[in-house]
Order: sequence, then structure tokens, then C-alpha cells
Amino acid sequence: MARFSILSDWLTWLESSHSTAIDLGLDRVYEVACRLQLLQPKTPISLDYSGALSINNTQVITVAGTNGKGSCVATLEQYLMAQYCSVGTYTSPHFHHYCERIQIDGKPVSEKEVCAAFAAVDDACGEISLTYFEFGTLAALWIFVQHQLPFVVLEVGLGGRLDAVNIVDADIAIVTAIAVDHEEWLGNDREQIAIEKLGISRVSKPVVIAETELTQSLQSFCQSHHPVYCIKREFMVNLESSSTWFWCPEKGKLAFELPVPILPLTSVAAALQALYISQRLPDEALIKLILRKLQLTGRYEQYQYQQRQLIFDVAHNPAAAKLLAQRLQQSQSVKGNKTVAVFAVMADKDFGLMLDYLTESIDRWYLGGLDMERAATVDRVSEWLIERQQPVTRLNTLDSAFDMALSETLEHDRIVIFGSFFTVAAIQQYLGSGLQI
Repeated sequence: MARFSILSDWLTWLESSHSTAIDLGLDRVYEVACRLQLLQPKTPISLDYSGALSINNTQVITVAGTNGKGSCVATLEQYLMAQYCSVGTYTSPHFHHYCERIQIDGKPVSEKEVCAAFAAVDDACGEISLTYFEFGTLAALWIFVQHQLPFVVLEVGLGGRLDAVNIVDADIAIVTAIAVDHEEWLGNDREQIAIEKLGISRVSKPVVIAETELTQSLQSFCQSHHPVYCIKREFMVNLESSSTWFWCPEKGKLAFELPVPILPLTSVAAALQALYISQRLPDEALIKLILRKLQLTGRYEQYQYQQRQLIFDVAHNPAAAKLLAQRLQQSQSVKGNKTVAVFAVMADKDFGLMLDYLTESIDRWYLGGLDMERAATVDRVSEWLIERQQPVTRLNTLDSAFDMALSETLEHDRIVIFGSFFTVAAIQQYLGSGLQI
């Protein structure tokens, strides 16, 4: 009999069932995957603790990167669906409901199906303890195997080499971007972090790299691995204007002239390159159609609310904050209108550097607390901003911070909500159905 029958009960149990929230390594999760028969027998390209997914004739694309993973996954998913290909995607974290993490053809699977997957994983665990993420990863793989999907796209949770999704041998690996984040687990510089990200690659399998500033380890990898497709080397991206860019998938080939998407350009280009080398492209008209509609929760997501422009962005590290600042500058509001921020961030992030990038773009900061241990306190963030003579309004909660920002702005002003996935999710949940595109 299953341990629980309700998803919320499963999730509550999972939050405390393992001794630590993060426990990198493949041995435990690989063993349970084998018990569930989720993996095929090892091949010469497999790692010590990996194998091909137990689906005949499927193609698995694994996406790693400090930022831009979700945007890359969304691009892959939308194009494959437009070609009437069935595709499963596994991403994290979720915004409002756990089932968002596991989707088939763009729709979250049901709570009933997740509960069935959790029960199967639980039965297979026996004496093995898994983290919340490892347990969820196996549940997603179990669901995909049940559906025998022809395409599966897996987003790495943390790093790559030792992340739970890396028990599956990727047919194509994508590395979107490399920046300093999660130093406790991945290393203190881009060199070490790059090595962790590249750990999702397999011998003789294609790797797409969308990082524009190559570390020494990336350069060495590009020289030794085959086949590899590195941006600015094997494929080219050129931003022609604010509305047009060119993507050239091969040197000497005709470039595609495409509309600029809302999502990060290099992540979108990496997805297109992966589709190109898997022989799913080109269909230029279809690409253009998809890019014009492409959007993703919390990625420079824009709404109108009480005549203000709301911009939701999950920027939660310096590299993402820098990109957000660039986008705000490029889309300057009407002269005389204000841009204010509602901000909350996790304590383990370099929020000082994050805010450094945004100080010239933000006219006033509204700080509110997040009800979680990981969050940086309002006092700590406020102190940093005051030292730099930034206008700050401090509130106890994020909801009240948003309300104050709303009351102190005028029609057509911009309110930017950012700092973490939790920040975006909290305000979107607070506003509910009142948001309009």
C-alpha cells in the first residue's frame, strides 16, 4: 500500500525524509533507477552510474547552465510540439504547483500520476534514502517511461556532473551559460563550475555550448570533444537590432533572420542548434512563429496591473541581474515615468553585486520579507542599499511591499519584481487572476 495518497502529504514527507536538502552524487539515485528498470544496460558511453533511458527510439536532451536553462527547455518543447512530436520536460523549481515540474506536451501531469510515480519510487528505495530532488527526478523518469515518449528534455537542478538527472545518458547535452553561483557545491570560480556543467556530456555525443566567454576548461573541452557546437565558433548569433537577430547554424551556411524573443537570446540559439543537429530543423516560418509567442513564467514576464507595467523576473544571481539591468535599459519607460523594484533574495546569494547592476535602473526599492529560513533579512538588504544612498522602503512582508510600491507609483510606471523564484511566485499568487498581458 502506498505511503500516502495525497500529493501534499508526499511533499511534506519528502521535505524532511533525507538528512540534507542537497546530497550530490549518482550512486544512490542510480541504484533506485535500476530497481525501477528506468535505465537500459550500460553502453560504452555510460558513466559508472548512468545508462540510456528505458524508452525505445527516444532522444534525450539534457540542459545545464547557471542561467537560461528554463528558457532553453521551453524553446525545445515549443518547437517539438509545433512539429507534432510528443515531448516530456522535467524542470525545477516550480512556481505554484509541484506538477509544473513534470510536463508532457506542455501540460503538467496530474497529481494522481505524480502520486503513483512517488509510490513506485518509494517502493523501490528500500533502505536507500533520497533527497527531495532525487526522488522527484526518478518520479519524472518513471512517468516518461510509462508514456514511452519519443523526446525527453531534462533540466539539471544543480551543477551537472553529480546531479540526479545525469544518471540518464544524454543524446545531446546543452550548456547555456556559466557564472559563479552555488559556490558551496560547485566551486568558487567559473573554471571549476564549467567542469561540473560539462559533466553531463557523453563521449561521441553532441554538445552545444552557448557560453560566450570561454574558460580554459571550456576551451580544452571544445578542442578535445567531438562533436561540439560552440557559439561564436561552430554556430553564430548576431543581434542586428532590437527586433531582429541572425542565427547561422553552420559556417558558410545561409543565416536565418529571426524576431528577437523575450527569452535570453543565447539560450534560444542553443535550443535551435540542438534541434538543427538532431535534424528537426530548419523550418524558418515555424521558428519565427514560435519565437514571437515564446514566453516563460518569471523570465522578463510582463503584465498590466492598475495601469502599471509589472515585470516579473527570477534573476537570483549577479549574472542574471546584469541581464535584467540590460533589458530594463533597452526598454526604457517613457521619460518621466519611474521604475521601482519589489525585491527579496536568498541569503546565500551575492545580492550586493546583484543590486550593483540595478542601482542605475531603479528609482526606489521596496523590500519585504519572505517567510523562509533561506531568505536574506530585510534589514540586511536595506543596510546595503542605504550605504549606497539608494531610496528604500522597508515592509514586513512581500505583499505589503508590493502594495506600497503600487500606491506610490503612477500610471505607466514600471514595477519590477525580482530576486528569486520565491519572490516572483509569492507576488503572482498574491495578485491571482488580476494580471493582464
